[in-house]
Amino acid sequence: MTVPRTLYDLSNDRATGTLRVVHAHKTTAPLKVELQRGWVHAVELSPAYSLVGDAPEPGEDKLRVFLKLTVETYLFDAFDAGARPQKRGACYPFHPAATVRNHVDAIGLDQVLWRVRVGAGRLRLRTAPHPSCIGQDERALVAFLGRLRSLAEIDAAELSPPPRTARLLAFLDAMGVIEVEAAPDASPYAVLELPEGAPLDQVKHAFRRLARELHPDLHPGLSAEALKELERRFADVSAAYSKLV
Repeated sequence: MTVPRTLYDLSNDRATGTLRVVHAHKTTAPLKVELQRGWVHAVELSPAYSLVGDAPEPGEDKLRVFLKLTVETYLFDAFDAGARPQKRGACYPFHPAATVRNHVDAIGLDQVLWRVRVGAGRLRLRTAPHPSCIGQDERALVAFLGRLRSLAEIDAAELSPPPRTARLLAFLDAMGVIEVEAAPDASPYAVLELPEGAPLDQVKHAFRRLARELHPDLHPGLSAEALKELERRFADVSAAYSKLV
């Protein structure tokens, strides 16, 4: 996820320079993306033609191939800020946010882990995503998250269909733009992502839902650190449930 996140950050920061990735086994020359004020002006893929064939014409398609190659074959090397443009693989300028999101969505991010990380705390967006990478039905949610919000508030607002909300926030969490404020003294209701004083049937339903979401078998391939976070969150949920029933 290093290259997509780096490119996302550079575009948000309106950076100018050249992003460079190198082959994992140093068997080809580096691939490069030239940026001017956060917009892509060139994607150099020619060293990888033996792997992908001729590069596609549209710049967005070139960047899509570039990002796909970085999943296994190529690794982040450096960003040369202010590097002189070489215009190899020049294309019509475009903002990369939409291509980055499509790439990350295709990877199949775990769409529960952002909720696990927030837990009983609150979140907000450190920076708003570029308009090109959010749908019409996600814009109200993005505006809503300009201030600190709990998970219960996000769910109750119903500003975007739940699957869309989960997919968007999983992407934004992977891009590192979700800021979390911890809540060490959170009430049991907040831990269960419920409003204060919720009835017992809602408490039981919330516990069953969270127990299913937090089960390790539903999150294959997680790192040991992420699994520990799941275990910690489940322990908090179980303790909160015990207090309310």
